[in-house]
Amino acid sequence: MSEAALHSFVTLQLIFILAALAHYLPLSMRQLDVGIVGYFAVGAYVSAIFTRDYEMNFALALALGAIAAGIAALIVDSLATRVRLSGFAYAIFSLSFAEALRIILNNTSYVGGTAGFAGIPAETTLIQVSLIFLVVVFGFWLLDRTRLGALKTAIADDEFIVPIFGVPLVATKLVIFVLGGMLGGLAGGLYAHYVLYIRPDNFGFSLLIAIQLPIVFGGLDRFYGAIAGTLILGIVPELVRGLEQYRLIFTAAATVGVLIVRPSGLITFETISRARTSFRKLARGIHPNG
Repeated sequence: MSEAALHSFVTLQLIFILAALAHYLPLSMRQLDVGIVGYFAVGAYVSAIFTRDYEMNFALALALGAIAAGIAALIVDSLATRVRLSGFAYAIFSLSFAEALRIILNNTSYVGGTAGFAGIPAETTLIQVSLIFLVVVFGFWLLDRTRLGALKTAIADDEFIVPIFGVPLVATKLVIFVLGGMLGGLAGGLYAHYVLYIRPDNFGFSLLIAIQLPIVFGGLDRFYGAIAGTLILGIVPELVRGLEQYRLIFTAAATVGVLIVRPSGLITFETISRARTSFRKLARGIHPNG
């Protein structure tokens, strides 16, 4: 792989990790909001419109794209929560939003319709994406140690018991949904200003699978499962590139094999506990009197 190809690969992998983390937020509450591709598209188009047509500062355009995606998530999830959707019905409802948005974009001439939206300025750099990635990971680490993070875990365990303890269930869920939507919009804005050309069909079902599969692969118990899953499923096809047309078949077979052996994903509470125990034993072995 050439230096330029490696640069591009790492940049896109980090962007898709941000999208996976955005999708992880609702899934970590066991809420099947699968509208991530819609929020990704909102962030991509809104930020691209502001930078291309209004020559807005890139950081401000990214922020506005993220806010627009957060508002979209708030609307979608408020409606779903109001009618008490759950499980598969919730997934269909949120996916319908993403598909409806894609159809609207395909028929909107201002953003190029099916021909796509071109002329987006090249603003996204590897350094920018890396810094944003580090900030986001630190934010997730902090979230796990806040009351909001504890409530998120409690909702995942049993959302029907949480209100008994005076926890505002709906408000807590909507905050997590909006944070996920905003992060998805941020990832979409970075993506648009890196590839420089977007079209509605870029944000369809195939993108959803590309974002969701690594989370299932890595595990939902901790946010770094999404990071590990995205990296592994991104790197493995490159490592077996020599297999040519068979490399995707190999990757798919390996993925199915892992999911059969570890249906909860690679990183679970059990594996984390075992790793901590092994580390403590190793530490005691190195410093027996410590």
